[in-house]
Amino acid sequence: MPAPLSLAAAFDPALAARAGGLVADEAKAKGNDLVYAPTVNIMRTPLGGRTFEGYGEDPYLTARTAVGWIKGAQATGVIANVKHYAANNQETGRMSINAEIDERTLREIYLPQFEAAVKDAGSGSVMCAYNKVNTQFSCENEHLLKDILTREWGFKGFVLSDYPTTPGSPSPTTRPSRGRSQRAASRCSRTPVPCCRSGPAGSRRSR
Repeated sequence: MPAPLSLAAAFDPALAARAGGLVADEAKAKGNDLVYAPTVNIMRTPLGGRTFEGYGEDPYLTARTAVGWIKGAQATGVIANVKHYAANNQETGRMSINAEIDERTLREIYLPQFEAAVKDAGSGSVMCAYNKVNTQFSCENEHLLKDILTREWGFKGFVLSDYPTTPGSPSPTTRPSRGRSQRAASRCSRTPVPCCRSGPAGSRRSR
């Protein structure tokens, strides 16, 4: 499969749907019921380590490509996991940086593709990001998770943390012990929307 950035260069949502369906079929054949995709973060810098994994620098193109991809994937019965919500757009400090973004910029640049994924494509899950947005970590950000995702967009699915990024979890640079993972999962259950800790026993996911 070509890099997602190349897929976006086709400007073809129908082709994106075919790509999503193919990836989901392969995931299902491996016994997975969720795939960690698509990545819809905006390309702010070519130095971003995962820039190739997204759909470029234009919110509209990214949104339309993501909608096609998600519809194609979920038509197979596999859950799409749109990521990384939100503003996870650079490599330096990617796991801890505080993205200071005014509301207009947030709405015009960083959120339209997530909104389309939820409202137009019906994505079954959303992955919250490592970074902070306006001083609150994304996975415990009340404005992002409660005000926008749940109340405004009417999201009915579940939020999946990007590895140990749930409130109160250990540093993302360390692997938590079993006991600490369980405590993190407990805290996760008290987040504003349904949240699933990454990698619980019995889960079947594909990156």
